[in-house]
Amino acid sequence: MRWLACAAIAAACAPSLDRVRADAAAANRRALTGANADAARAGIELAPATFDAALPPASGPDAVTIAARAGAHGLIAAEQLVARPETGELAFASDGCAVALDVCGACARPVSYRYFRAGDGHVVIVRLVPDYQIRQVEAAQCTIGECGIPAPPVPPPTTVHAHRLGTSSLAAVELRELRYTQVVVVTTCKHPFAVP
Repeated sequence: MRWLACAAIAAACAPSLDRVRADAAAANRRALTGANADAARAGIELAPATFDAALPPASGPDAVTIAARAGAHGLIAAEQLVARPETGELAFASDGCAVALDVCGACARPVSYRYFRAGDGHVVIVRLVPDYQIRQVEAAQCTIGECGIPAPPVPPPTTVHAHRLGTSSLAAVELRELRYTQVVVVTTCKHPFAVP
């Protein structure tokens, strides 16, 4: 009987799902604000002009060549540095995903970028990458969700959204990675049921 009383007290003192989600959202905002403040130490922030670059073997005014791909120059996943043939100016392109799409078609680890001009004039691209901390909350009952059929393979892009960097020198471009924690609230169920 004593363990029932303890369980009842623990359940009564457990935070509500809404409270847990609100706390997680507040913690996530603080973490992202801190990461952005750390990123800003890289220099003077830039707002690079963007364009839709046509990837090889395309031709025309927006055609580009690949200057560096993932695995080189600090690039990861679908990041690349492209060059405009007429000027040699470099531009940075990414699909904003550090870990490939999951079977439901969602990015497993989205990233964001900020651009800066350092004191010596070189361009610093700061990659902001979240590290996830899981917070499990048990609910009395909830539905079981699925994405359904796995997403079909995505064909390689023919164009990329590229950010102009104002330099034609790879040596004048630096990539830095800044990681920060994001809390993800996961609900588990005592009594799960499927939606008909």
